[in-house]
Amino acid sequence: MNLLESAGFSKSNPYYIVPQGRVSGLYVSPKRELLDFTVDHISHERQGPRDAKRGKINELLEYIGSHLEELEEEKEELEEF
Repeated sequence: MNLLESAGFSKSNPYYIVPQGRVSGLYVSPKRELLDFTVDHISHERQGPRDAKRGKINELLEYIGSHLEELEEEKEELEEF
């Protein structure tokens, strides 16, 4: 099923538009090429959520950094008193 989905077929889509030669190319390709294609396909699917998580982490780091600066300033003021 994953092989067909990687070629452009989908359970949720009743219309299958697949580039000419895509399925037969996957079928007759050496196992190593097929494995590389599948790994690339899976990594592209996972890239979106990974980028979103990375963005949230960066936002949190920026927030923490700015808050840390404020705390450092308050600490200096308290040390002066």
